[in-house]
Amino acid sequence: MTTSWIETYRGKKFYLLEPTPESILIEDIAHALSQQCRFTGHTRKFYSIAEHSVHVSLLCGLDKRVCLAGLLHDASEAYIADLSRPVKYETPVGPAYFEVENRIMQAIATKFDFEWPMNPKVKTADEIMLHTEKDQLMTDLSWDGAWGEPMILDSAETPLVGYLPRQAENIFLVRFDELTSAAPRS
Repeated sequence: MTTSWIETYRGKKFYLLEPTPESILIEDIAHALSQQCRFTGHTRKFYSIAEHSVHVSLLCGLDKRVCLAGLLHDASEAYIADLSRPVKYETPVGPAYFEVENRIMQAIATKFDFEWPMNPKVKTADEIMLHTEKDQLMTDLSWDGAWGEPMILDSAETPLVGYLPRQAENIFLVRFDELTSAAPRS
């Protein structure tokens, strides 16, 4: 086994290049994502990846497995963090990052029994949230169509609270329990 591992919140060794479903805990994912801010922290208030993920899940429709995939679509970021879109898509770093991300997401999808690669409904919900978050959390600086046509939801329908990390962790875990019928978390 490789020596490339991190220690998780719950005290597990997580091997970045050889992830296994057994090494994944929903509590580790919820905790780590609740502490990471979207847009590499360049928002007007703290807004976690955990809160983002709950919103994506809620936009995915009625199929619980698709909604679970929406909740966990960024779960690899609990282990490898995120990179800004320009770094991922416009630099040589991107392909290596995506290779590691894909390995981790495959293990997460196996652990929690959802489709990977991402269901198109999840991708659409993620894009809707991207533009909603830009509208509510960032400046008026135009992206000049850099990420496609905006699909902004009515703010009243999707208020972005900016929960504190502990609150975001809790709403993430509550949503997970709703979608899994409170299945065991280990």
